[in-house]
Amino acid sequence: MNYFAKTDLRNKNAIEVYFKANKVSKRMANNPNFPGIIPSRDALVLSVLSLREALSKEDGSKISISKRNTAHKQVAKDFTNLSHYITCVSKGDPNIILSSGYDLNTRNKVVTITERPLIYRKTKINQYGLVKLKWTPITKAKWYTIFLYDFDQPKVVLRKFHSSKSSLTLDGLESGKKYFVSVQAHGRRNKGPMGPVVIVAEMWG
Repeated sequence: MNYFAKTDLRNKNAIEVYFKANKVSKRMANNPNFPGIIPSRDALVLSVLSLREALSKEDGSKISISKRNTAHKQVAKDFTNLSHYITCVSKGDPNIILSSGYDLNTRNKVVTITERPLIYRKTKINQYGLVKLKWTPITKAKWYTIFLYDFDQPKVVLRKFHSSKSSLTLDGLESGKKYFVSVQAHGRRNKGPMGPVVIVAEMWG
């Protein structure tokens, strides 16, 4: 599991941003883990002080609100950029990240799916236009897409079905007609290779 500095200044109001940014600024003041921070310490202190001043002088007027919003955006931008710097320098060490005043966030490693779902056996369409499919379950797969092709025009996808399990009953098929079917597994962020195309719907009788 990889750790990185959580940018939690977004979607917070100006006061929340100020307190969080002030905490980070103090933690970073003499932090030996970060010798040459980007943005610079002076720039960070200046943006935090500007936001504090804007908050203290806000009186409800359009000008004061505009100044607060401008200072708010600048602090959020500076500390978002700083989170990227901290993540790079810390190399994922959670203790170093916490020493900066930032919270921890995690980035799970993306699991690549390389297996192809194999349909167990050929089946026939029943008199109701249904055919039950079952295929080999794929490790780490979250769901599957089942592709139904025209037998006479194999490149034409007639329908797509989806299933969270390694089996599904297809409906709406014509008894006495042949189809090609293949299955593809999907992970959380990627998808695996297409399974082999097979005839799974043959003439019923």
